[in-house]
Amino acid sequence: MKKDMTAETTRQGKKPFIRRILTSKLFLIAVCSVLVYTLAGFFLLPYILKSQLKKYVAEDLNRTLQVEEVRLNPYALTLNISGLALNEADGEGILAFKRFFVSFELKSLFRWAWTFADVSLDGLVLQVDVAPDKSVNLDRLVRDLSPERPHAAPPEPATDAPLPRLYFERIQLSNGYIRIRDRSLPTPAEIPIEPINLEITHLSTLPEEKGPHKITARLPDDGILEWSGEISLDPIWSEGQFKLKNLHTKLAWNFLKQTLKIDAPEGILGLEGHYLFDYTAKVPQIKISDLTMQLDKLNLKVMNTPKAELAINAIRVDNGRFDLAKNDLAVGRLTLSGGSLQAAVEKGGRLSWENILVEKSAEKPAQNSKTATDNATPFKIHMEDIQLKDMGIRFEDHSRLNPISMDLESLGVSLKAEAKISGKETQAIISEMGIDVNSLAVRQVGEAEDLLTFPRTTVQGGQVDLAARRISAGEISIQGGNAAVWRTPKGAINLVQLTASGNEGAIRREINKAKTTAEEEQHPWSVHLGAIRMEAFGMQLSDRSLKDPRRYQLKNINLRVTDFETPPKAPFDFNLALDVAEGGNAEIKGRVDMKTPGVTLHIKADDVALTPLKPYLSEFLIPTLDSGNLFLKGDMAYHKEKGTEDALTFKGGAGIKKLALIRPETGKTFLSWNLLDIKGIAYSTLPGALKVETVQLDHLIGQFKIEKDGSLNVKNVMVSDRKPSAEAPPLKEKNKVSNEKPSRTFPVDVNQLLIRNAEVDFADLSLLPPFAAKIRKLNGAVNGFSSAPDRRINMALEGQVDQYGSVNIKGELEPLDTRGYSNVKMIFRNVEMTSLTPYSAKFAGRKIDSGKISLDLDYHVVDSRLKGENEIIVDSLKLGERVEGPDATNLPLDLAIALLKDSKDRIQLGLPVAGSLDDPEFSYGGLIWKALVNVLTKIVTAPFRALASLVGGDTEDMGTVEFEVGASRITPPQKEKLVKLAVAMKQRPQLAVEVQGQYAPEADGAALKYLAVRQALAKRMGRTDITEVNLGTEPLNLTDPLTRKALDGMAAERMNATELAALKGSYGLTPPQPADTAKTPKKSEPEAPLEPQKPDPDGFYKALFQALVKQQPLPENALTALAEKRAEAVVLQLSTAGVPLNQLKTIPNAGEGQAEKDTVTIKLKLTAREK
Repeated sequence: MKKDMTAETTRQGKKPFIRRILTSKLFLIAVCSVLVYTLAGFFLLPYILKSQLKKYVAEDLNRTLQVEEVRLNPYALTLNISGLALNEADGEGILAFKRFFVSFELKSLFRWAWTFADVSLDGLVLQVDVAPDKSVNLDRLVRDLSPERPHAAPPEPATDAPLPRLYFERIQLSNGYIRIRDRSLPTPAEIPIEPINLEITHLSTLPEEKGPHKITARLPDDGILEWSGEISLDPIWSEGQFKLKNLHTKLAWNFLKQTLKIDAPEGILGLEGHYLFDYTAKVPQIKISDLTMQLDKLNLKVMNTPKAELAINAIRVDNGRFDLAKNDLAVGRLTLSGGSLQAAVEKGGRLSWENILVEKSAEKPAQNSKTATDNATPFKIHMEDIQLKDMGIRFEDHSRLNPISMDLESLGVSLKAEAKISGKETQAIISEMGIDVNSLAVRQVGEAEDLLTFPRTTVQGGQVDLAARRISAGEISIQGGNAAVWRTPKGAINLVQLTASGNEGAIRREINKAKTTAEEEQHPWSVHLGAIRMEAFGMQLSDRSLKDPRRYQLKNINLRVTDFETPPKAPFDFNLALDVAEGGNAEIKGRVDMKTPGVTLHIKADDVALTPLKPYLSEFLIPTLDSGNLFLKGDMAYHKEKGTEDALTFKGGAGIKKLALIRPETGKTFLSWNLLDIKGIAYSTLPGALKVETVQLDHLIGQFKIEKDGSLNVKNVMVSDRKPSAEAPPLKEKNKVSNEKPSRTFPVDVNQLLIRNAEVDFADLSLLPPFAAKIRKLNGAVNGFSSAPDRRINMALEGQVDQYGSVNIKGELEPLDTRGYSNVKMIFRNVEMTSLTPYSAKFAGRKIDSGKISLDLDYHVVDSRLKGENEIIVDSLKLGERVEGPDATNLPLDLAIALLKDSKDRIQLGLPVAGSLDDPEFSYGGLIWKALVNVLTKIVTAPFRALASLVGGDTEDMGTVEFEVGASRITPPQKEKLVKLAVAMKQRPQLAVEVQGQYAPEADGAALKYLAVRQALAKRMGRTDITEVNLGTEPLNLTDPLTRKALDGMAAERMNATELAALKGSYGLTPPQPADTAKTPKKSEPEAPLEPQKPDPDGFYKALFQALVKQQPLPENALTALAEKRAEAVVLQLSTAGVPLNQLKTIPNAGEGQAEKDTVTIKLKLTAREK
């Protein structure tokens, strides 16, 4: 009980104490403070924050802000804002998020830094919008948040004030979304990036405090961006890794398509690497290392340009590095694998890829000529390994006159590159370059055949130094390949045509321009190639100008060039060897000095087939080339010193083996030999000379034939229907040139020509029966051939004629001017005359039954005059029966032979020959008969000359009659000629003269017009009538006033007034004014700047008379009537001189005579009188 009372008493004592505490002022203040803190934290502050934010955005930023909820936990020290949306005044969104949460930590008191346990942002939506005026919404928002104060004092320079002490245990962004939109483009573009996640832990502004971070963002089409590492705010520093996966290149295209005219590009980009950002020294330092980039399936195509496309299967960058402080970019390896490139040069010279840029109006250049990089650290690039693999290229060049295309199946390139770029210059060096070209083909557009093909070409040890302007390569190797070289129908060589002036193409023109600029700067580009090697190359040669184009193939072309350099500093050596598909091979070794310039060559060719030349020979020769092989061996040299002409020399030998020319119609050999061997050739151009030691011709077989029509087969071997060259000068010009002093003859000397075992077949198919003979075993030599003046050759030849005859030829002559000097003796012995029956039948109409003939033909020519002392001895000649033939003459041969034969049954005749040998024809078989009928031939070929000899031996040509122009009367000299012709005609009553009236259109026409004007003028003046008889005795006096008055009257009637006034004005004579205009006063005109021409009435009336003559019309039959009068005058004169009318014949139709000076000559013709 006592215990209970004690407890109760205790309770009663305590109650007042608790009550006192609860009712105490301090407690009440604390409770009220807590209550106020709670109410303010949970309700008032969120309300104020929400309302003030809306008010500030609306009034100060002129935008709208929507906030769903703002919650503040004053006890947990957390802030939670939900459903915030910041919009433009027009409602366009700027920024929004679902939830923003901040958790503050009280332990900030212990850290002595504001500590946040958690800062998180969920569902961020950020709109980056570029307006049509190119302003950015976020930039406008920032400017509105910090408005400019135009009257405020300029800010103080920034100081290194310490950052507020902050510590973030965790910063997180979840499910963020960013949309980048550009409405300034003609076609608006946008890129959405979502979701974006970011997490940063232990981020602090405390010195040397670092916090890890991680950012992830998803891009369209499964693209992913990852960024992780550590970050520090004091100092500002960050280091970590970044990674970009599956970025499609078409995202960037949405923003670049207004600048680049390309179709939506295909390609997927991946990127990762290590970065370091350091702002410790208040200068931003950025380093990127271990950079790896992969771009797959890139495809770029220029819009509306079918020949501008780039496709690369994969582009990879390994071990990339960048240092901002050093301006240094390095790439361990850049690899481009697989793909194709198409490019073209348009007709105007524009590269198809130049169309990739959208053309914009030209902007004014910057006023400050000093670039921003003038004083900056040079930017350096190090490409340690660049690999291009399996790249195909298609290229066309239409800027040429003859467009070309290039197809490259696979290109591989490996190289190192270094570059240094500054404001003043750019230095770049490419080293250790290797190029591998597979299946390259070059073709002329429109041609089915490739110009050049290269199965594989490699370049090793290549180097390009941009600053030194030097290109070098250790070796260029061409393995296999072919070149097609043809001659066009117009005669041009295709490859030469492609490189000719005016056909270089735009790229070549740009290269030439750069080369010229470099030379003008006295710093030209140089090229050095250690070795050029070509193996197993081929070349197809063809000529499309031929009716039947054929190919000439060179194969196994092997070429090696060492130490080629330009500009040249030293000579380079080369070695060329090749095979000819048709047979034979050639090798050329030499040295080329491009500086001098000069070339030395050692040439060797063995058994090179000449048959491919058959189409060219067929243009000139009817016989076809059936076989023939060329061989050559020697040394050739070319050089040119300053101020001298080109010097070319050759020393060696050459020849042709087994040559055969075949007659296509018979298939028989026309000309052949076993060997033509030319030894000891020495050729030079300075001084010009050709010397040959020996020319040996073995087993020559040839034909010398007279065809049925009398032509020689030697002449008939030439193609007769060849058209003359368009550049050939007219005949008159040729004759004119031939009269000029000949140019200096190129010196040629051949010491000896040896003929061994030659055979010549002679045949005359024009005879009935035909004649044939053979000269066999012809041997001998011709020595001392020279082109020097007065140099003569000596020859000695002997052979067998038929079975028992012989021929021996000796003598000397000037080879280049046989008409200047020749002394040749030909001796035929014991030649059977029965073989001459065809000649006797042809020329004399008799056969030869038996007989033998020996001829000594001795010809001596000096200054184109021939003098021959020929002796003919005929033994036991017996003539046979008569043979009818078209050329046979009716000579009394039996009587002639009986008178000529001596007691030994021998006829010995000396036939001296004298005269000109401008076109001599020689035939040993027909010489006898041609001599006997020579007189008859002369009579037939010159009948009037023969007639002249009957009346006193005068050689004047009686076959022409000259008339004065415009006249038909016969002058006394012509009358004398006709009288002599009449005397001769009376002695040849079986002859008749044909007379044709003839006229010269221009000369006779002008004379008739002159006569007509003179007659009209005489009639107007009332004077004696003018005829062709008194025309020469009635001179025209143009100074006579009456004559001039009559001319004025004729001119007024016949000439146009304007033409007449112009003619007068040209001689300083003022034309008379018409009556009506004479009364009207003439307006004053400014004086002419030049003095008026002095009047020349004499010249005017001469010109007026000539004009009247020129305009004088002629009757249509005036010229033919003149011709008829001339024919009648000739006939009348001959008949008057005693020629019977049955020996005179007039041709009814008028012909054209020959005009010379003041005469017109007509020709007469002798014919047999009709019975």
